[in-house]
Amino acid sequence: TSIAGNNPTYFVVGAAEGLFRTSDGTTFTQTLFEPVSAVAVAPPGTSQVVLAGIKGLGIVRSTDAGVSFAPANNSTLTSTDIASIAFDPSDATKVYLAATPDGTGVKGGFYQSIDGGQTWTADTGIVTAGGSNYISSVTVDGAGMIYAGVLQPSDGGGTVYSRPSGGTTWTPATVTTGTGPVFFGVVSLHRDANSSGTIWVGTRSLGVQNGNVSSGWN
Repeated sequence: TSIAGNNPTYFVVGAAEGLFRTSDGTTFTQTLFEPVSAVAVAPPGTSQVVLAGIKGLGIVRSTDAGVSFAPANNSTLTSTDIASIAFDPSDATKVYLAATPDGTGVKGGFYQSIDGGQTWTADTGIVTAGGSNYISSVTVDGAGMIYAGVLQPSDGGGTVYSRPSGGTTWTPATVTTGTGPVFFGVVSLHRDANSSGTIWVGTRSLGVQNGNVSSGWN
């Protein structure tokens, strides 16, 4: 389901069978036994935090590099079906997640944490900017710009929204030349491992694109 490994000494794999941890890419140890929908590892440094999303429970948190886990404070999450988790690559205290809404779209959405994933606050700015709570994926670039992808269940559409770290206003991606949508239904977002300012976007019907809010999208 999800692979995370910002720390060069280990990485973790989340799957329907649980969470698996490895330090050599060959031998894996299972440390969670519930279905894991999303995982994130804090950026290298002093933090040893690993976060995992478990449907029906929400976020579980490890402070020992994924060896053991305990539930985070999930009381503010209106949906415990976690779709995506992303750390700020330069600040391990800042984390963002997308939670899948219920059938009417009134729950779930985008949440942020400023204490390494222990507590969470809802951010409804994407809805205000014309999007919805149906957020499929979240990532953060090297400058702290936050990106969230929307995938609408009604028509399969949706685009990428962005805001700076510490900001409150989300901006949808727009075309710079020609007409039509930049994206139509965002399935996944990933920060480029070799170029932290480049974001890769997997879409439902327009293939894979890349770019960022400053230089546009290809």
